[in-house]
Amino acid sequence: MYMVKTKKFEEKYHAVSINQMPCIKNVDDKELKLVVDAEKMYNFFIQKLPSSALAKHKFGRRPVPDHTTLLTNDFKEHEHSISSILNNAVQSPLMMELYSFEVSFKYDCCEQLYIKLFQNNEEPIVLLIQQSKAWYDQRKFRVTGSRVYGLYTYSGNDWENKSIKYFYPKNFMNKFIKHGIKYEAEARDVFKEKTGFMVTECGLIISHSNPWLGYSPDGIIMEEDKPVALLEIKCLYNGSSATINEILPKAAFLNKSHDSFELKKRHQYYGQIQLGMAMLNVPKCYFVVYASFDKSLKIFEIDFDHEFTKEMLFTVKYNFFLKNDT
Repeated sequence: MYMVKTKKFEEKYHAVSINQMPCIKNVDDKELKLVVDAEKMYNFFIQKLPSSALAKHKFGRRPVPDHTTLLTNDFKEHEHSISSILNNAVQSPLMMELYSFEVSFKYDCCEQLYIKLFQNNEEPIVLLIQQSKAWYDQRKFRVTGSRVYGLYTYSGNDWENKSIKYFYPKNFMNKFIKHGIKYEAEARDVFKEKTGFMVTECGLIISHSNPWLGYSPDGIIMEEDKPVALLEIKCLYNGSSATINEILPKAAFLNKSHDSFELKKRHQYYGQIQLGMAMLNVPKCYFVVYASFDKSLKIFEIDFDHEFTKEMLFTVKYNFFLKNDT
């Protein structure tokens, strides 16, 4: 059905441009801009399409973790312990020394970016489940336990390329990493059963005075609700088919001395646990090597090395704030 225009109709009404309508804003001479947060859009599609090529490009073939997963149940159960851990960490003497080591920002934009990236509430971060997307996001631009020694020992001059690879690493998941993730909880349970220690789990620990530092402990040993030691677990892949006594001589991170073994000081694992002890403000680390084949393990007690850690962190702070700007 349609209307046939009559002369009377045309006399009563006349056509006007849509721009003259009172409810329509005139935008002829204005440029329309679509404001899009590329990162939010990127993360949105990854979460909605976890099996897509886009998600696999970022996370490899492993499942895409939940962005919002928190240790809410564990926090309610161990609320006092986690608060005690954070309060103890704030009092770390070395973290205070490191904060006092001033490294000025070369440009104002660098300082603004630093504030934007690292001014976070520590409590929600410590509740993040390790390996979750939010956990990865919080670690991305920080110096963390697994990467601190590499920054300390880097002797090259191509800091621009080094920083790109550091902040935007290629994501991968090989059989060794999968094995470690799979058996970490089992190893922790065996350790607790063998020692009788109370172990508290948490997400990412952020230094209160040096928020560019982060550490994800495999566990924190508690005594009377006070943190007394760090727990670090290494589940070796060859331990899936051999006992702990069979795999120890083949471990590249250990030195053999007579009939005993000790952790090499010139190794990334040593730098890793020293950072953890410094941030948590504890004097000792129980470094556990685990063989899932027969649930056997070897426990190494490593003391905090203040002088080594101070030199490492002062060097890393200088490199982190200044080297990638040269």
